Amino acid sequence: MSKVDSIGTSSSIYSVEMLQDIANISKSFSKNDSKRYLKLEIIIDRYFGSSDFYIALYNKEKDEVTFPYFRIKKKERHTSIKNISNQELLLYDIIDQKKSILKNKKDNKKRYLVPSPFSWIGVPMEIGEGVFGAIVVLGYHQNIQFNEEKNQLLSIIGISIGTSLELRNSREDLKEKDKANKALFKI
Repeated sequence: MSKVDSIGTSSSIYSVEMLQDIANISKSFSKNDSKRYLKLEIIIDRYFGSSDFYIALYNKEKDEVTFPYFRIKKKERHTSIKNISNQELLLYDIIDQKKSILKNKKDNKKRYLVPSPFSWIGVPMEIGEGVFGAIVVLGYHQNIQFNEEKNQLLSIIGISIGTSLELRNSREDLKEKDKANKALFKI
């Protein structure tokens, strides 16, 4: 790869194509594109070798997570989990500790929410200072092993989605304020 084809850090190399894919996902989420989850599924499969993943959104006031996207072949779809802070789930650890978790062997101390995979990686999605959810990718085949580079990549995807949603929310807030201002001046 030439310098133009990749961007390197001390521990990993991200191709320009990979970064463009992430930018396209961010754009899809900021515009509320109806195909955003399908596009994310393609990227997860391409760069992680697994299409088993889910997105969990956290509501701190209700102590609940909901799943706008849940694609796990080995399990029926979850819709929500109430009282998540009282359960021993790795998913809640990501949200509570605001950090990613990477597992490459079965761990019976904490529950995965789904049948135990060979490899499991989850990262928080943040807006501002708060965590509003997580992305979790699972590997059900022994040849799928996640590493620190995959952890960093999924973190970049989570940050991109969080930033995109924050931008979308800001745009919607501005539209509402603009409507209110226009209504005030009509009086």
